[in-house]
Amino acid sequence: MRAMLSLAILVTAAGCAATSATCGHEPVSAHNQPESTALPTDAFRRHHAEIIEHLDHIDAMAVALRGQSPEEQRRTMRRAVTFLKEHIAAHAADEERVLYPVVQRESGPGSQLTAVPIYEHRIIERLIATLDKEASQPTPDAAAFSLTAHHLTGLLLGHFEIEERVLLPVLDKTMTPEQFQREVADKMPH
Repeated sequence: MRAMLSLAILVTAAGCAATSATCGHEPVSAHNQPESTALPTDAFRRHHAEIIEHLDHIDAMAVALRGQSPEEQRRTMRRAVTFLKEHIAAHAADEERVLYPVVQRESGPGSQLTAVPIYEHRIIERLIATLDKEASQPTPDAAAFSLTAHHLTGLLLGHFEIEERVLLPVLDKTMTPEQFQREVADKMPH
């Protein structure tokens, strides 16, 4: 399901008929680049990889809800929501405050490259709010929480893929590692 949602988002948002599954290309990221080809955005890509590991934990937590007592479910849900608010929402805010303006500047006048990722941030915010509301219920619905959590992780994976395949290559082509560090990485705490 995650792969299908990521695929749909990539095709819709990037307007690309060919996807990594059908054209044999993997997303550009630090882990699949030759070591001799350092990209200015490598550290940012590694941070995405770390977040993806945590998203796998969120998925596992959502699956585990079925076998938990109601009290365990509420604790698990709160842990997941806390992570999403403190890390995912904060990361998105940092991207809009720092990364996206630099992408817009580097991609040239009239570029709308960040329009879809910004809109995805609004969807991500709504899904986190939905999870938060569900986790705050006296008797939360574990199945509804789990389904929403899976939708959110799928959206996030697709969102990261768009950033890594569409946005970050702009900066890799137009900035040195030092410029990226100074103008983006140093200003993004999350």
